[in-house]
Amino acid sequence: MERIKKVTTREEIKIISDPYRLDIIEAFRKADQPSTAKQVAEILGEKPSKVNYHVHRLHEFGFLELKFTRSINGIIAKYYEVAFDELRVENTSKAPGVYSETERMVMGILDDFKEIMRKRFKTAASDDHKGELIYSTIELTEEEFNDAVNYIQEMTKHQSEGATRYKFLAALTPDIEE
Repeated sequence: MERIKKVTTREEIKIISDPYRLDIIEAFRKADQPSTAKQVAEILGEKPSKVNYHVHRLHEFGFLELKFTRSINGIIAKYYEVAFDELRVENTSKAPGVYSETERMVMGILDDFKEIMRKRFKTAASDDHKGELIYSTIELTEEEFNDAVNYIQEMTKHQSEGATRYKFLAALTPDIEE
């Protein structure tokens, strides 16, 4: 079953737009099993107290799901996993403060992807994995647009045994003439 998290409020956008919290989400995904804040802190090389605060906020707003607890030496360890497969920021441009938070989230994602690409260019000559960078303008009917979005969403769920993992960033937005 596809788990979609719809982000509609300024508070939700503010919580998920923090680049550090996006790193925490990615670390939970990499763990590939329910994990504690302490385990994620080890993955990130951070202090558990710092990660724990952000994990609590992500759980509070429904971005992380508490899967189970376990008593370890009298301490209750909480095991979380990412609560969504797909994140959608709903069109909330009329809500107060949402635009600036959405813009901050998009800029954070672009900055993260820029860093990924910078690292990729540094290692490109030393490995055999190819990558593509495409920046273009295309003309689509509404039906073609919807088909393209559905195709991209399906491809992001695709997994094959022995496949290479690729970072993927896509944006389809109407061309706005200045």
